[in-house]
Amino acid sequence: MASTALAPSEVAALFNAAFAPNYRIGAVDVDDLVFTNDTIDNFLTARKSWSSGGTLVAKSATHLFIEDAQALKGQRRRTLCIIDLGDCRAVYED
Repeated sequence: MASTALAPSEVAALFNAAFAPNYRIGAVDVDDLVFTNDTIDNFLTARKSWSSGGTLVAKSATHLFIEDAQALKGQRRRTLCIIDLGDCRAVYED
């Protein structure tokens, strides 16, 4: 599932503009992204039940950045970057 409003290269460019210069992630390619119907609020709610909710670094109506999150004990900790594209959300997980 992908946003019908933006080309894949435009979605990757959004991530690179929003996250790469300000946070510790490298350049994002569209192949690195997952698309979901889950909202930013869904991610924030789910985060409460994770083994470690990580550090909420940035949150707005259209962007979410979480560092050092661990959904289940024993899994590696991850950085999550989420952008709301309107009809879906694009998620980058490092």
